[in-house]
Amino acid sequence: GLSSRFRDFSSPLNSLFMAIPPIAWAPLIMIIFGLGYVSIVLVIFIAAMFPMAVTIQEGVQSIRGGEVRAARTLGANAWQLLAHVYLPASLPFVTAALRIGFSQGWRALVAAEMIGASQGIGWMVSTGGQIGNSSQVLLGIVVIGLIAWLMESFVFRRIERHYQKWRVQ
Repeated sequence: GLSSRFRDFSSPLNSLFMAIPPIAWAPLIMIIFGLGYVSIVLVIFIAAMFPMAVTIQEGVQSIRGGEVRAARTLGANAWQLLAHVYLPASLPFVTAALRIGFSQGWRALVAAEMIGASQGIGWMVSTGGQIGNSSQVLLGIVVIGLIAWLMESFVFRRIERHYQKWRVQ
C-alpha cells in the first residue's frame, strides 16, 4: 500500500488470483504434492492470501495524508511513521483481512477435504452425502458453522478489543 510500484505490480496479480476459485487449484496442487497436509495448507494459503493482501493494501492506502504530514513535521522517520501512523491506522483493516482470510481459508479447507481427503469435516459431509446420511451431512454443516462462530467470538473480537486502544480517532 505504501509503494506505488509494488501496488502497480501486485494489484493486477491479486485481481487475477482472486478471480480463480481456490478449489480450482486443488487438483493441480494434489498432483504436485500428493494427497495430504501440504496440499490442503497450500489451497488454504491461496484462498486466504489474495483477499487479505487486497484488504490490507486498501487499508494502508486509506490513511489520510494529513496524519503522515503531521508526523513528518514533528520529525518522524520512516520507522516511526510505520509504528505510530501506518500500523495503528491500518489495524482495523488487518483485522478485517484476518476475518476474510480465515473465512476464505476455512471454506477452501472444507471444500478441499470434500474432494481430496480421507478425514476431516469436509470429508464427513461429502461421505454422508454419498451414502445418503442426512444427519451426518447436517452435523458436519453445524460443526463448520460452529467453528467459524467460535473463531469470530473468541479470536477476532479479542483482537479488536486489544487494538481499540491504538485506534486512530
